[in-house]
Amino acid sequence: MTGDFNLETDLHGVVEPVVLRGFLRGTAAGAWTPELLAARFPDRPVEVSHSRDGKFDLLNEREVVEGNAEMAFADFVAKLGEAKDGRVLYMQQCSLPMLFPELIAELPPVLDPALVVDANIWIGKRGALSPAHFDPMNNFFMQVAGRKKMSLFAPSDYRALYPRESASVSHMSSVDIDRPDVSRHPDFAKAVRTDIVLEAGDALILPAYYWHQVYTLEDSLSVNAWWRIRPEQALVPANEAAPPLRLLLDESREPQEGYLQYFIGGGHRSLAVTVALARVHRALSEASERFEITDTVQIDEPKALREQLESLAREPRYVAAEREKIATAIDTCEAVMAGKRPLDDLAHAAEL
Repeated sequence: MTGDFNLETDLHGVVEPVVLRGFLRGTAAGAWTPELLAARFPDRPVEVSHSRDGKFDLLNEREVVEGNAEMAFADFVAKLGEAKDGRVLYMQQCSLPMLFPELIAELPPVLDPALVVDANIWIGKRGALSPAHFDPMNNFFMQVAGRKKMSLFAPSDYRALYPRESASVSHMSSVDIDRPDVSRHPDFAKAVRTDIVLEAGDALILPAYYWHQVYTLEDSLSVNAWWRIRPEQALVPANEAAPPLRLLLDESREPQEGYLQYFIGGGHRSLAVTVALARVHRALSEASERFEITDTVQIDEPKALREQLESLAREPRYVAAEREKIATAIDTCEAVMAGKRPLDDLAHAAEL
């Protein structure tokens, strides 16, 4: 989708990809190049990934990603054009506020900072490829220097993209979309692919849960910002088994309350329980931090949360009433999920 698009009025209701040609033209960020930034921040330490064939797969099943190395930013930029034996270097998904906070003010002020989950800078050599995956957040992607291609598939193609079975990478496709194995992935033929080439200065608004494979066509610099989804965006096929909601639940109570009430009102049991358990997880994490307990759980599941609660119970300063309230909330989540208690009971149980 291109053409008439008003950032101020249309951005937060976007339901399909939108390309903004020349978006960075005339802006300070539009003048960035890897070489220019290296001259400004030569000694800034950065983490760089190496791949023998350019494919940066999280599971690294073919063992071509050789791990990460830390180096000075200027050294990395110099090595972009020097890599031998076909190796590809990629500085991928590096936090812009942590690495280059000075650059934030040079970006166009598109998004409300209160909604932004993360902002990243990506600098890679021609040939880098990020395999097909989706993100559970909306993405404002800016192609600053060089060219990239994105191959996009709608969230409705979820099953045709054969998401990986492991929970940690269930947002990634099992299909090699350029060389699909039709015997293993016959339904991939039903998926509808759209290819978009982003030139330097272009931007792409990519709604949450859109599958995308990213090809670096030229040595490239990109910046993206992820922002929280609207609750109705979570009602997609990707959430049928394991709703990936934790990434959009931050420290603010107000957005979580909005999600919880929306899912309760719509009768979306699994999603409502996920939000409630995430709030239990946050309450336990805050209590553990108060008492300097480091063995906190990273999984929002009742069993793991109970184990963390038992660790807290051994802390004499932990208030019994707070402990009991959290235990009740976990019990309620389990009972609601099992259909033994009404969905509305979650609203009170999650008041932590």
